[in-house]
Amino acid sequence: MIEWIQDNSGFGREIGKIGRGKPVFVSFSFYAIGGKYICFYNATSRFVDWTMVEDYIKKFAPKYDNGHRTAMTDANNFHHCLHFCQE
Repeated sequence: MIEWIQDNSGFGREIGKIGRGKPVFVSFSFYAIGGKYICFYNATSRFVDWTMVEDYIKKFAPKYDNGHRTAMTDANNFHHCLHFCQE
């Protein structure tokens, strides 16, 4: 079983606007999973541009695999995160 500890120091940020000034807002929360510190992101605004969200995350997420892959995944591929934390 993998250890999962929540850090209650999350935050949110407006990362841009779409359309006629509609804000795109993303919430961030943090957990220690298997000894690795993980940030989860969730677009919480009414209007979302997923390309904008992913581009924003890629600016700050670390790289791995000799700098070829960004350390990020969506909920559909969460198993990648678990595999990373177990290694």
